[in-house]
Amino acid sequence: MTKFALTCLLALLLTGCFSAPPATWTIFQRKAATTPAADDSPPPPSRSDDEKEGDGSLPTEEELLVSKDLLDPPSPPDRQVDERKREPVEDGRPPVNFELNLQDHERVDEFVRHFTDSGSVSFQRRLERSGRFVPLMRKIFAEEGLPEDLVYLAMIESGFQEHALSWAQASGPWQFIESTGRLYGLKNDAWRDERRDPVKSTRAAACHLKDLYRQFGDWYLALAAYNAGAGRVQQAMRATGSSDFWTISRGNSLHSETQRYVPKFLASLKIVREPGRYGFEDVSYQDPLAFDIVTVRTATDLEVIAHLCNTRPEEIRALNPELKRWCTPPGVGNYQVRIPPGTAQRFKKRYAALPEDQRGRFKRHKVKKGETLLGIAGRYNLSTGEIMALNRLSSPRLLKSGATLILPLPEGGTSVPGAESGKKRVQAAPGTYVVRRGDTVYRIARSFGVSESELKAWNGLGSKGFIRPGQKLLLAQANSPKTQKQPDRKTIQRAPRQGAVKKVVRQRAAKGRKVVYQVRSGDTFWDVSRRFNVATQDILEWNDLPDRHVLKAGENLTLHIKGDEKG
Repeated sequence: MTKFALTCLLALLLTGCFSAPPATWTIFQRKAATTPAADDSPPPPSRSDDEKEGDGSLPTEEELLVSKDLLDPPSPPDRQVDERKREPVEDGRPPVNFELNLQDHERVDEFVRHFTDSGSVSFQRRLERSGRFVPLMRKIFAEEGLPEDLVYLAMIESGFQEHALSWAQASGPWQFIESTGRLYGLKNDAWRDERRDPVKSTRAAACHLKDLYRQFGDWYLALAAYNAGAGRVQQAMRATGSSDFWTISRGNSLHSETQRYVPKFLASLKIVREPGRYGFEDVSYQDPLAFDIVTVRTATDLEVIAHLCNTRPEEIRALNPELKRWCTPPGVGNYQVRIPPGTAQRFKKRYAALPEDQRGRFKRHKVKKGETLLGIAGRYNLSTGEIMALNRLSSPRLLKSGATLILPLPEGGTSVPGAESGKKRVQAAPGTYVVRRGDTVYRIARSFGVSESELKAWNGLGSKGFIRPGQKLLLAQANSPKTQKQPDRKTIQRAPRQGAVKKVVRQRAAKGRKVVYQVRSGDTFWDVSRRFNVATQDILEWNDLPDRHVLKAGENLTLHIKGDEKG
């Protein structure tokens, strides 16, 4: 019976946001906090130093028996409450709730001086960005029953930047590491990183903070645990025999980053309450984030969504920062997309009339005899699951010769391993390829129509073929799939086979005759590059086009070609 009761208590903790919040979450420190009961059991595992924020650690069964207030936070102590009313919104400043009774402390004052002196330029930028996110975040925190001022924790975590990425790979405005994000339902795969979603990540952050408060019953300790992990804070409490944040942060029980984390947050909160008093009188706050939400039934190109809304693709990407690529995730039905406010009805009407095969400009691949799904996936740097989801294949065995597969690549997209849409391409010298995250020797070799052994030999990679992001690899058939004819010797010169590395020298056509080519229906960059004997990368550079640009019939391309080449 006891085990059953304990199991129920643990399940209650795991429900996080789905349980009713306490009647009041006003932030106070416990007046007479007690030290956790000592026991002979080993301390809970501490989080590694390379993890940016809390790991959602739960108390042990022994701790649950000792301390009931892990589940029931203590009543607010007898302290003076800051009961100033919310000020009216003026000069574009987001409304501020005065819910936190800030403690005066010399370390808080140190950060106030820093933010108003040498760090003032950076702090002002963060203030400006806060205008975009604070109203939305306040609403979510209020719905979760949390003090709304806690939203300014995102100012310390990321400076209110959705694409912020730490050295520990913590991502998004709330800087979740992948494991903690997954614990709170945030998905991260090849197509989306919901840690960057301002709505979903804020909801997850509210749930995480609520869990930490339930565990510690003290907001300063909960904030420290958000940064260092609950296990590390519990260890510090045991080591110092105290549950007062200022006490346990004096020695070496907490990392210096965590020692600074809480006073840094309190200092920033002190300033955002009265920015004019601290010299931030002329702040151009960004407009609050506003959007409509629509549902797309199948994978849909972001450019198509933008067209249906009469807006630019860049605006759709800005409203959906969680999307890593050019379309919504394949295989994920009824995906919700944020679009500009006031465009939902127009979008729904036009989307309903749009045939399914026109919702994305997908590349098509005709299956040849002997091809396997794994081989096709490797060639295009995709997973078999992505291809199966988009083509509604329940098993790779259902693949048949002669069938046409729809691939989650833009029409005309290449099989070269690619980076996220919107990221600037790393420039490579002619005849070379810059390794990107996730690349393998096998995939690169297949993409350029060469063997693994050749690629290893030309670059001295050894039998294991170890490569790293940013590394430049020499290619014998630069920008060439297996179907390309062998370039002439004027284009590529090879060193003798005895050498460990073969040099590849390509002539650039930048100084050649300038021509304007009008794109024909079905043309790809590769078609144009073969027709005029120029490199695909050169075409992109000459026309100032992004790496994943898709050619359209009637589009004009400026080319620099040798005099004897004809279109």
